[in-house]
Amino acid sequence: MTTDLGGMVVTDTLPAGAVFVGATGAGWHCIANGEVVGCAAPGFQNGIAPNIIVTATAPLTPGVPTNRAVVGTNVYDPDLSNNVAVVTTIRGMYLPIIRR
Repeated sequence: MTTDLGGMVVTDTLPAGAVFVGATGAGWHCIANGEVVGCAAPGFQNGIAPNIIVTATAPLTPGVPTNRAVVGTNVYDPDLSNNVAVVTTIRGMYLPIIRR
């Protein structure tokens, strides 16, 4: 059995210093305001919402950038624990190793 999820919204908070380039996905309408990308869609069946591809340039400073996305819908969700995705990467200055 599938359930129509009604309107869905995904909010993707880019790492500090990242520059939004674009976002696309079948059935999604996406806009950005600074480092926050919002995507909305009318209804999808549960479990089969199309992917969203968000493109941004990475921050120029070394560090540990974190990207966080949250999904929500206007119908009851009994399991909110699977509505957030966080990706952290290590970004740094790479120096050559010279042996003498």
